[in-house]
Amino acid sequence: RDLHSFPTRRSSDLICVQLLLIFMQIYIYRQNVMMSNQSELGSGSEPEPGKSNPHFPEPDLNVFFHMAPDLLCVASADGYFKKLNPAWESVLGFSLEELLDRPLIEFIHPDDVAEMMKEFDTRVKGQETKFIINRHRCKNESYKWLEWQVKANSEKSELYAIARDVTARKIAELAQAETEEKYRLLALNTSDVIWTINMEGKITYMSPAVEKLLGYSSEELIQSGIARIFTPATTTIAMTTLAESIKTLQSGEILPTQTLILEHLCKGGATVWAEMTVNPLFNGNHDILGFVGVTRDITEQRHVAEQLRQSEKIFRSLAEYSPNMIMILIKNRIYYANEVCEKKLGYPKEQLYSPEFNIQDLASLEHKELLIEKIVRLKSGTELEPFEFFMQSKEGRKLYTMVSTNNIQIGKENAILGVILDISEQRWAEEILKRKAMQFDNFSKLMVDRELKMVELKKEVNHLLEKMGDKTKYDLYAGSE
Repeated sequence: RDLHSFPTRRSSDLICVQLLLIFMQIYIYRQNVMMSNQSELGSGSEPEPGKSNPHFPEPDLNVFFHMAPDLLCVASADGYFKKLNPAWESVLGFSLEELLDRPLIEFIHPDDVAEMMKEFDTRVKGQETKFIINRHRCKNESYKWLEWQVKANSEKSELYAIARDVTARKIAELAQAETEEKYRLLALNTSDVIWTINMEGKITYMSPAVEKLLGYSSEELIQSGIARIFTPATTTIAMTTLAESIKTLQSGEILPTQTLILEHLCKGGATVWAEMTVNPLFNGNHDILGFVGVTRDITEQRHVAEQLRQSEKIFRSLAEYSPNMIMILIKNRIYYANEVCEKKLGYPKEQLYSPEFNIQDLASLEHKELLIEKIVRLKSGTELEPFEFFMQSKEGRKLYTMVSTNNIQIGKENAILGVILDISEQRWAEEILKRKAMQFDNFSKLMVDRELKMVELKKEVNHLLEKMGDKTKYDLYAGSE
């Protein structure tokens, strides 16, 4: 669809601006935090206004609209969709024509319709509400959980909405009781520092790995607070980001994963640079409790990161802060891979960029031929729909991914841009449900077998007592001694 045909409003209204930012998810990163980090990192002067990097041409925004994993739409006041992005087809299975031809209410789970209509009506009246979460019917008659954020345009009687598939998260919440011990062991044994803070900025948990990173014990930092963790300059950045994040959540907006690179203060007075990945922490009612984060030491990578920011600043703003893997291929060689590729695949960038590196090494055995087939079709100019693809890390770990591709131009070279979404967690959650269901069935069978055996034993005892001329001991019909 033509992005420029999407409904717009007066410049005083920020709704369309917010929607465009969400269309370009990998653009999203707080500019003031990034600029502050640039200043602290000494990244050098800004590029001359009006000039762009010849190695990274200005992107076509339609590409990101069509590749956005979230479900974007405009709905009319009568409950019909007016505009949809292609993600609806890949997530729900219905064609866009099917979705546009029928009222929204027909796709909502019957138990969720009343609440959905109530929330939409509240939005139409201009009132703010929290996130809307409901079940949406798929083409195969299954249901997926969608989390909605809605804005109303009262002048046009339209609703602007963004929906996100949170089925995996809901499944994980249902399995939370069974997996708490696994998460605890993960926090205790990982080299990354896992932490949580409440809405007042007080540390509520700090994993033991922090002692290796900063020299402080978990107990020391929980008692002293975050002021001891950061330098004075980065403390200001952290607290400012916290305040803005809380404000965003309280306004009802979706807060994306945030990645901060901050200087940390060690116990002996030295400093280290670390990457912090932060997400909001909710309870079962979707009330915000605080934030959960993972901190990783990147001191050795900092020099390389500074050079990359200076030479590829525009592209990094799109790719390096994306939660997805992003790659660019030129002539069957990896021309660019973001840091998420390094973390998930286990290959350092130097190895990925090497002329000797075989692109097929990223595919699992069963999908090596599929990879070559897709590359050949893309080179021929064929546009591909997002497809499931099994990748393999350097250590041999299989990753379940959803790949979106597009042909782009890098200078005078034809290139392939790939955005790779890791859906392994969703597959893992599905496997947990299967195992739990199997365990329950086995347990039920054991209980039934046990009861049947007890009845047989009681019959035998009664029979022996009767032979001995004694009164029977068990009343089998009453079910008691």
